[in-house]
Amino acid sequence: MKSFLNRIAKIYYDPQLHVIRIRFFGYSDSPLYREAWTNALQIAKENHCNHWFLDQRDCYGITRQDLEWLTERWYPQSVEEMDQLNLREKRVNTFLLPLNITSSFFTKITSYHRQSKPISHRGNFYFTHENQALHFLAQSA
Repeated sequence: MKSFLNRIAKIYYDPQLHVIRIRFFGYSDSPLYREAWTNALQIAKENHCNHWFLDQRDCYGITRQDLEWLTERWYPQSVEEMDQLNLREKRVNTFLLPLNITSSFFTKITSYHRQSKPISHRGNFYFTHENQALHFLAQSA
């Protein structure tokens, strides 16, 4: 099982739940942040996994440039590359929101922005407890 770890992120495939688990901590740092997301996509593709669990409880902020890169470049590319795998399951994104209210706000704004363009996935779902998000993903599989 391939995983990825750097100073701001831990990413791995959870075969038991068939979920890509991503945990961010601290502040985004462009090279590290982008490296993490690039590796997350690779891990998802290798495992044919279209269910994502993003734990942001310890994420303190994302730079404007990283947020733009994530929403304008990485996300559409990830959807396109995952669609090429012709998976039965539609994409599901679950977010464990950060405790910081501003970070929670930006997370929801980013998701809303992505939903304004036609992308084929079931949606983004927000949770405050890990067990809620993982239970939801298990039922979606």
